[in-house]
Amino acid sequence: MKIEISKRYMGEQLVSFISFTNRNDFKVTFCSLGASIYAIYMKSKYGYRENIIMTPKEDEFFLSSEAYYGKIIGRTSGRISDASFTIDGVKYNIENNKDTDVILHGGKDKFSNIIFDYEVYEEDNKSYIIFKGYSKDGASGYPGAIDFKITYTLYDDMDDVLIDYHATTTKKTVLNLTNHAYFNLSGDFKRSILEHNLLIKASRFIELDNKMLPICIRNVTETMDFREGKRIGLDINDPYLQNHAAEGYDHPWIFDDQNYEICNASLSDPLSGRQVDVYTTYPSIVVYSNNYPTFRPMIDKENVDKKNDAICLECQFIPNGINVDCDEDKAILDVGEVYHQMTRYSFKIKENKFYE
Repeated sequence: MKIEISKRYMGEQLVSFISFTNRNDFKVTFCSLGASIYAIYMKSKYGYRENIIMTPKEDEFFLSSEAYYGKIIGRTSGRISDASFTIDGVKYNIENNKDTDVILHGGKDKFSNIIFDYEVYEEDNKSYIIFKGYSKDGASGYPGAIDFKITYTLYDDMDDVLIDYHATTTKKTVLNLTNHAYFNLSGDFKRSILEHNLLIKASRFIELDNKMLPICIRNVTETMDFREGKRIGLDINDPYLQNHAAEGYDHPWIFDDQNYEICNASLSDPLSGRQVDVYTTYPSIVVYSNNYPTFRPMIDKENVDKKNDAICLECQFIPNGINVDCDEDKAILDVGEVYHQMTRYSFKIKENKFYE
């Protein structure tokens, strides 16, 4: 495994970039800001290697953007209604960084803004980068001091990225971590993701109100049904999606079989042959089809970020589960427990048919 480390200032902050290249010429670059996946370079079925992750070219925008490019999201991914939640009869008010009563992706002291310390390790046939973080008790109003680490594992002979999330707390709290990478498997964003195929093994999804907050768990409709796999653009213009604040897909799906050994989601681009299969210990996935573009230049892309130029596959607990009346996991971490969840993105090249 070839490992390269460089540093540069983003504004006034010194940021590290750590790249791993395996024997297949599969290259992943991480950034210490937000413990983020900064770029992934992968070959197509034609043999050329291109970036399949959307990241802004402007450092200033990567620092401050609320698009959360490739960053770790916490303490809570997704939205928290009324900027509050209750645990064991105690109400906690979360401090936001915007003038709204909805908390998005962690509130004021969100993990995506942290410059992380990191360590790199090598073993036979694989390498690790471990980002370590700390969040004090009461940060943004959340209870408990959190010690956490994000471990990415890369392999010499497999084009996989494994994310391990570990954390402990000093008080009972809510914790829901994910990664916010934007994928476009066409390579260097030559095409939108509307021609990509998507598979989600879920017969239930979560309906949202116009604040993008969960209303209820519903059985999938034709528009929301990806169990057999279908082209993303097939139903994305349905009025159910476009006459809503979502303006496309930005919903959680609940997996039918919550098993890490099962590929529960898959994305492919038939023209390039690239495919990514998703394995996770989490019970749900939020799929966001980049409905609110920034119109800013991206790295390895001539044009600006446009609507549906990328898609996020964010494995996590149900967003706002702590405030939703349902029997699903509410992402509560207690003292003495260890938060440990995994998501693995497994990349491959498919010459012909998407699903076999």
